[in-house]
Amino acid sequence: MERELEDLAARGAQALVAGLHRSGEAALVREAFATWFERAGWAAESDLLRGPTGRLSYSLTRWRGVFLDVLANSPGHDAAGRLATLIGRFSEPAEARRPADRGATVADGILKRDKLVPPPAGKPGAPGEPADRPGVAGDHVDFRQGTFHGPVVGSQHTYVNHPGAALPDPGRWPVPDEIDPVTLGVRPTRRPDGADLARLPAYVERDIDAGLHGWHERDDLLVVTGGPLSGKSRTAWSAGAHAAGHSGRVFAPAPGTDLRGLPETLHGRTGRHVLWLDQLEEHLGEHGLNLGLLGRLSALRVPVVATMRDEVYEEHRFGDGPASRLLARARVARVGSRWSENELARLAGHRDDDRLADALERSDEGVTQFLALGPELYDLWHSAGWSNSRHPYGHLLVRAAVDLARCGVTGGIPDLLLRTTASCYGRRPSGGESFRDATTWAATPRHGVAGLLVPVPVAPGPGVGESEATAWRPHGSLVAQARRTSAPVRTAVWRCALEQARHDNDVHFNVRRTAHAVFAPRAEAGDTEAMHLMGVLGQVTKDEATELKWFRKAADAGRTDLAAQVGELLLGQGKAEQALPYLRAAVADDPQARVAHLLGRAHLALAEHWLRTAAAGGHKEAARRLNDLAGGHPPSDLRTRLPFLSGSADIARDGEH
Repeated sequence: MERELEDLAARGAQALVAGLHRSGEAALVREAFATWFERAGWAAESDLLRGPTGRLSYSLTRWRGVFLDVLANSPGHDAAGRLATLIGRFSEPAEARRPADRGATVADGILKRDKLVPPPAGKPGAPGEPADRPGVAGDHVDFRQGTFHGPVVGSQHTYVNHPGAALPDPGRWPVPDEIDPVTLGVRPTRRPDGADLARLPAYVERDIDAGLHGWHERDDLLVVTGGPLSGKSRTAWSAGAHAAGHSGRVFAPAPGTDLRGLPETLHGRTGRHVLWLDQLEEHLGEHGLNLGLLGRLSALRVPVVATMRDEVYEEHRFGDGPASRLLARARVARVGSRWSENELARLAGHRDDDRLADALERSDEGVTQFLALGPELYDLWHSAGWSNSRHPYGHLLVRAAVDLARCGVTGGIPDLLLRTTASCYGRRPSGGESFRDATTWAATPRHGVAGLLVPVPVAPGPGVGESEATAWRPHGSLVAQARRTSAPVRTAVWRCALEQARHDNDVHFNVRRTAHAVFAPRAEAGDTEAMHLMGVLGQVTKDEATELKWFRKAADAGRTDLAAQVGELLLGQGKAEQALPYLRAAVADDPQARVAHLLGRAHLALAEHWLRTAAAGGHKEAARRLNDLAGGHPPSDLRTRLPFLSGSADIARDGEH
């Protein structure tokens, strides 16, 4: 069964990618497959197919994996059956289903959207017939011009994928300036907030670029390899564009295109021509690129530039087949996922593009991986928050991790802190998703690189069991995007970060420093929420003066929910007179027994002070009342039994107010 699903996924990927390359049918193909993904519960892929074309992937490998994931996780056989129907519907080229122009090829699909060149109009009928004579449809043997003197046998020859039949006129191949690299396999780098930015930031030269200048003068095949999302397609395209020059023309065929007729198509042509083969493994074989075809292209001085993932290159290069002999002849340049100091220095010169500035700040995650993976991770996280999502708790845990990172929690976030912070957003989503299931989903690597949450090993120690020897951090692209576009972090999350990040002194210091930097200017400007957080900061750091200052300012500005805390702090400092208005306001706002008790004790402390003052002046009634207040004990003992007392100095200060 597993083998059948793999085969179905592979055929589904071939049908989809081929359909995406057919300009006349691409919209129909996208909608049909988007509906299939939607019905299977994969909203992210459905939205991708219905969204801007610049976000689409044309990789067979990528789609094969997606289809396999859907089929393996969809109950029953309905998804498989509907996919098989789509394959049967779109596997056959449009030309075989309806009359179509043979001149419209995949070359049209790599042009920038404002530079599309319409294909020439097709002509009906047989060669040499008038244009207005209707063509002949279906199986047909033409006897109209013949004279026959005996039995006649009609013989029909069918030519499938005749060499060169579908290859476009090289004169219509686009020049580099007309080509959108995204359509060649370069992943777009956009901002989810819809910022008006180009789909790709400026190209930052990699270290291998210097050695590739003029490569086409010495070599006929350049293969740029690298790990997942390492930037190999962008680097290879830079080399291909240099080989073509401003006026050269580039052909980027779809996977599976028969290339055998390419030399004949190019014979006698002047000017530069370059063949681009992203994911070279999908273009190899008898009808694709092989040693014989490469030799003929080399004789015509047509260089070939291609890309391969590291593991795919190793598999083909060191195998026993024709691909090994082909790659042995190639010039191979590897692009690393980690950037060198020189590359980072060049990247620093592009801080005017905030995408590159963010990538530089988080270069430890891989610059190109950060840029390419970020938009997809954001889409995945965003879609998980929809009402019909299968991972609502996973979405919430990622949100908690992102907000904790915004609060200054660096390194790994322990399970307990992540759980507690997630509870700050309200009730836990229904659906039965466990914490372990949620973190497993969130940490699943996408494109073999990283997930929404990245596991961080934790050395077992005090308070850390073997089952909790893993902590989490959110992918940096999510944090960068949230800092630019998301609402401020909730007060409850800040409090949680301040109170529960004590497991690490350095982390706790960073959270306090971040909180002060974020809220101090806003508090000084009159923001009551910021005043509240500054009070919380003083509370957590046991700085009572800071705590009282900002809670009092917030209460005076209308935050009656903080009045009880202000009153209690003032009572603790022996300032009952100052505490009274805050405690009265707190009782009026919410008559809790605890707050009413504080108000009574404030009155008791003030009563003791004034009765003692009167008794000291010889007032006998005051002396009796003071004795009653003391409960029969000597009045001198009263101060030791009243927790909140108001001294004469405090009363004098109150009088000044």
